[in-house]
Amino acid sequence: MGKRNRACEECHRLKIKCDVSTSSGKACERCTRNDLECVPAAPRLQRDRINQLEAQVQELKNALSDRSSNDTTPTRSPSSLLENQDGMILSFLDARIPFQKQQQLLCHFGQHADTAWPIIRVSMNLDQIRVRSPILLLSILVYSVSQDMQGTDLETHDELVRETMRMLGEEVIARGQKSLELVQALLVAAFWSKYTRKGEQASCYQIVQLAVDMAIDLGIAGFSLQPSPAAYFCRLEDATSLEARRTWLSCYVALSTSSVSMRRPNTVP
Repeated sequence: MGKRNRACEECHRLKIKCDVSTSSGKACERCTRNDLECVPAAPRLQRDRINQLEAQVQELKNALSDRSSNDTTPTRSPSSLLENQDGMILSFLDARIPFQKQQQLLCHFGQHADTAWPIIRVSMNLDQIRVRSPILLLSILVYSVSQDMQGTDLETHDELVRETMRMLGEEVIARGQKSLELVQALLVAAFWSKYTRKGEQASCYQIVQLAVDMAIDLGIAGFSLQPSPAAYFCRLEDATSLEARRTWLSCYVALSTSSVSMRRPNTVP
């Protein structure tokens, strides 16, 4: 019998001599006798590092357990989260454009936008569109009218443009939301594209592509353009409604115009 250069894990734990045969790879006597796996112990520095990591993991587990036990915040349902998001959008808008002014701008959009870009037909009832389509209302009031018509100063106007694009990005990219309202809001932002003094928020070409991709995922682009399997459950219930068909036609016209402008092939046949 010969003494191993490094004791196995079991012998090291019990702090006893680890005897192993001279043949390489054999188990020590104690592990053989007790039918145990004979694994050479790790070097001291490595064992110290392992112990340190295990202590850190345990500390994190304890911290998470304490946080969970002390957290009394009730879990909110998806509908309450959506209502909260809509409330934030309207609060942001109301703090910068008065309610009466919002009604005037909405009527102006309905009376003049149809001749320029008949994307959507919105209700002229401000209360109704605030409840049903707050993000679309925000896009219309920020993008489709000038700063002078809004009655805002330059700083407020720039803030409206930046925050509206941020909110659209939050809904579309961060939260992965898909709806006809969002497609329409993106088309409004693309057609009446605005830039702030602090740089571009997104190009009209990028916004159009987002709107087209979302429209395909919603199933309003027809049977020839099928969405990815991941978007199957996002399909619009009434994909052939007049509003859906008008929205898709607007997407197609916008994408075709972008392709001509950029001298690139249209991605949608």
